[in-house]
Amino acid sequence: MKEKYYSPITETVYNWFTSWRFPVLLLSIVLFFTLFLFGIFLIPVSTGPLGQFAQDFRTWCFGVDPDTGKVRYIYGIMMVLDPIFLAAIVYMFWKKPLDTVFKERPISLYRIISYGLIPVFVGALVFFILGRSDQELRASQLAFPAERMRTELKLPEIKLIDQDQNLIDVRNYKGKVIMMTSFYATCGHTCPRIMQQVRKSVEKVDSALHKDLVVLAITMDPKQDTPKNLKTFSRLQKMPSPLYRFLSGNELTVNRVLDSLSVSRKVNQADGSIDHANLIFLVDRKGTIAYRFGLGEIQEKWLSDAIVHLIKEQ
Repeated sequence: MKEKYYSPITETVYNWFTSWRFPVLLLSIVLFFTLFLFGIFLIPVSTGPLGQFAQDFRTWCFGVDPDTGKVRYIYGIMMVLDPIFLAAIVYMFWKKPLDTVFKERPISLYRIISYGLIPVFVGALVFFILGRSDQELRASQLAFPAERMRTELKLPEIKLIDQDQNLIDVRNYKGKVIMMTSFYATCGHTCPRIMQQVRKSVEKVDSALHKDLVVLAITMDPKQDTPKNLKTFSRLQKMPSPLYRFLSGNELTVNRVLDSLSVSRKVNQADGSIDHANLIFLVDRKGTIAYRFGLGEIQEKWLSDAIVHLIKEQ
């Protein structure tokens, strides 16, 4: 019986896929990709390119709620089990060559394992570039819809204490544009992103207009966020008074204010964290809530545009 003839290229490819090299490469890609996914969760939320990339990746790939930072239970399970299941299948099909190389030539593994970094790095880079380009395109194409987004909501009574222990009555700011938001100092999910978006939107506004603007940030955790602690928080965030006022007070008063602004929130009894809505309000010179914003690059751009729009409004 005549033996089949294989070309050198075909034989090389065949040997590659049937030897230990292919499964080792595949396992290294799985390993590095899994480490990459876990690394994404360690990147702090921010409005910068990397922070925005991490936030979008977590939302799209893991079903992370952008408002609370919580991961859907099923996604967490799949994140752990999928690479284990895939590694088990690879080992089952290439058990013999893998066992041989692990026992006899373990040093040969290092070069092939290092190759696994290449597709993971390239994939992450492509995802980052495409995501960034999409964000910039959307931001450049969507002009601030001032009239369509305009609201006419009554501003509730707000009398709270700021980080300098001054009594702040929102009525005293009539004639100025007021930016308001809610947060709590120990929040590790979206509050840092709220603070960055607020600060960056203000920085984009001409400093000559800052005299007509004040930012009021109301805590959702008045027990912990005392004026003294808020003073420290203000310094760490590089958001000093009088432009930025971090407000607290007794729990009943603070909750009444937050409820009147329809800021939904819920305390997690297990760890004390607070699941909450991410809202930023803009109040016009007449004392009416004119705009409400959320988080995101487009929202940040619109927020800056809205501040200027309201300041220049007669």
